[in-house]
Amino acid sequence: EMGEVETASSIADLAQRLDMSWEGGIIMSKSLIPLKLFQTEGDKELLNQLLPDENNNKPQLKISLLFALDRTYQENFFKNIDSTAGQAIFLAQAAAPGVVRVPVGGETKLKGLNKLAKHLNMKGCAGVIRLHNREMKETGVLHIFPPCNLSLKVLRRVAKDLTE
Repeated sequence: EMGEVETASSIADLAQRLDMSWEGGIIMSKSLIPLKLFQTEGDKELLNQLLPDENNNKPQLKISLLFALDRTYQENFFKNIDSTAGQAIFLAQAAAPGVVRVPVGGETKLKGLNKLAKHLNMKGCAGVIRLHNREMKETGVLHIFPPCNLSLKVLRRVAKDLTE
């Protein structure tokens, strides 16, 4: 399978060559964005340990803060991803709106993944989601990158011929 992934030429092509790892919603401000995650590399068990699955009432994760995608952040990101155990990288794609349940009577509105991407790009930031599994006492962090040079560089680690 990895050979097929290596020759992917576009983001859509790459997503088709990967198995979906998780489906749910991301909340940022008052927006709920349905998405699918496809794992490109890293620890396959991380997802099971830290992300709620579909039996957990169509999970929703909340972006709690933003990190500027400056040079220092990018350098540290690659150092950490290569030297720390318990890492995984995912490609996010839009999911059908029916994947998530919009809270009734709340201020949360259903939005598309492009809305999140535009917001993060405009701010020059990565979204950060804190993950916690109370039963296993495991914690982690999920960084959401917008389409940018950094995210393309990260995906090219597994798909060398990837174009924007």
